[in-house]
Amino acid sequence: KTDSNGEASVSFTLPDNLTTWRLTVRGHDLKGRMGEVRKKFLSTQDIIARIGRPRFFVEGDKTGIIGIVNNNTDTGIQSIATEMQADGKILKPDRDFKISLPGFGSSAKGYTLSVPEGRDSIALQFSAKTPANKGDAVKYVLPVEKRGLKYAISGSGDMYNNKEFTLKPVKNSDDFEFVPEEIVISVNPSPVTQIINAVQYLNEYPYGCIEQTINKFLPNLAMMHLLSGTGYAKVIPVKLKKQVEENIPEGIEKILKAQNYDGTWGWWEGDRGNTYLTGYAMYSLSQAKEYGYKIPDYTFKQGLQALRRILDNPQKMDNDELSYLASIYSMFGKWHHPVFKRIAFSKDLNSYQAANMIKAVYLFNGKGKLQEHESREIDEAAKLLKRKISEFARKDSYGIYWPADKGQAWNWPGGNTEITAHVLSALLVSGDRSQVLSQAAASISKRFRSGSWNSTKESGTAILALCDYLTAKGMNYKDSGNLEFSLNGSRLGTISYTMNSAVEELSKTVKLDRKQKSGSYKMSVSGSGSPDTTFSASLCGTLYFRPKGLFAFLKSEKRGIASLSNGIAAKRDISFLKRVNDMKMQEYLVPQEVDEKGKIYVGDELLVRIKFRPADSFGFMVLEDYLPAGFEVVKESAYNEFQPYSRV
Repeated sequence: KTDSNGEASVSFTLPDNLTTWRLTVRGHDLKGRMGEVRKKFLSTQDIIARIGRPRFFVEGDKTGIIGIVNNNTDTGIQSIATEMQADGKILKPDRDFKISLPGFGSSAKGYTLSVPEGRDSIALQFSAKTPANKGDAVKYVLPVEKRGLKYAISGSGDMYNNKEFTLKPVKNSDDFEFVPEEIVISVNPSPVTQIINAVQYLNEYPYGCIEQTINKFLPNLAMMHLLSGTGYAKVIPVKLKKQVEENIPEGIEKILKAQNYDGTWGWWEGDRGNTYLTGYAMYSLSQAKEYGYKIPDYTFKQGLQALRRILDNPQKMDNDELSYLASIYSMFGKWHHPVFKRIAFSKDLNSYQAANMIKAVYLFNGKGKLQEHESREIDEAAKLLKRKISEFARKDSYGIYWPADKGQAWNWPGGNTEITAHVLSALLVSGDRSQVLSQAAASISKRFRSGSWNSTKESGTAILALCDYLTAKGMNYKDSGNLEFSLNGSRLGTISYTMNSAVEELSKTVKLDRKQKSGSYKMSVSGSGSPDTTFSASLCGTLYFRPKGLFAFLKSEKRGIASLSNGIAAKRDISFLKRVNDMKMQEYLVPQEVDEKGKIYVGDELLVRIKFRPADSFGFMVLEDYLPAGFEVVKESAYNEFQPYSRV
């Protein structure tokens, strides 16, 4: 309440923030009249300390740091003591002098910091204090980037007969050397744990095209259907379960809304129809209907009409597309014999096509309505396709797999893991119950890395195949275990688990001595666990490029690193840019050759040109080019001749 003069006072403590505050006062009298007034005031200090710093450091750099002092009073200060620390160690200024400031004056000292190797971060602290014990201090923790490339190599095994494996990093050369930093070990008590981790990864993935939407909601659907009523349901984190329950109806609604007037689906709502996405959407909606969700009949009717039109005009389509659509078409009791015959008896048949054709044969329930010769050809093809699947099988360190053909890995069919998942689903549909099923499931599990498989689509396909496998096999898994890990004979640690172990309890990160380098790292595991229990280890470190002059880290095309190319030849050119005006005062950027022994000064502009050439026909590619400390991008396209376009 106000006093007799209509005045009132309040007191409060301001937070430790240097900023402008707004104070709002509202009042009313006994007659109901109201009023409001707002005032702003500045919260500051007499002395303010600041640090001029980069956003990050790079190992081995010598970096300039600036300590700045501001006097925010109107009176002068005769003496201010300053101190700069890096990880608790006092840095000497480049030029030391006594700081005395006039009213509202400022001053700065420069410091040189040599960034050591082997650090993840450096803490900078700068303080300023007057003889009257007034002052300020500020502290920042800045990340330290490696002078090289992040590099990791992974391996996996199981508790049946693969309790050891060896990790062999890329061999050191005159151009680079590998320095180990840590090893991440994880245990998968059963494929269920990987399914949950991958579903969590898919639910957090940021993109939202139709493919990504299906990749998210369809595995959600399969996982919840598989785990409902089992002990493994307790393993699902509460947050993830809530996300899944929300994402399934949202995904269905988005897919229904994105169907084009001609019955097809494109990458985005309103996009031109895509054959694969049309089949994928039809499959996902059929699964949703099977699990009890309401899907309008006209959606399926339009979609089937679109599939029929596509299958009736196969001239410009390859057999990968046709085989996928034919398998989806058969799910709805429809059959297109000319397309089936073209693919099933093709001399160029591959694993992906064979898997789709097996699904088509065993999912189709209208065989009795076909002509006699067509039924006979289907029976012949079924035997041929199973034999081909057996012949196509290969083995590597992870176990059995079915290889992707050239061009498939970066397109819709996918790589080896995704093709293997398709084959596993096809064998299950055909009624196969041989040992090959468990071998394929174990192989898919072993190819699981860091919370997911290779991509969102591969993760979704693997989840569906493993859910099919577990449904057919039953949930007979040992519900506890204790595994002890060692690396090159030295003990790393133990991971114990039960059926209710949280995801974070199933992994362990062990820091390694950077000086203990080796050409190979042997991982051994012992202890108790189910034969189906799998484990994996990722050896992480940095490939350090050996210096060849000041600009060596910019001249990657001069390095013999073909072993790191992975089928892609990349080249990067660096040039100084000089701004030149012609007679009409039109400005041009003229590139000039970089001298490796030269210097770069603040304000210099560099032109970076990157060229790459793939050895295969990739469906998409992501190119990253990292900036050295202190560099900023001022213009993304120097000549404005290229603008990325994400939709086809």
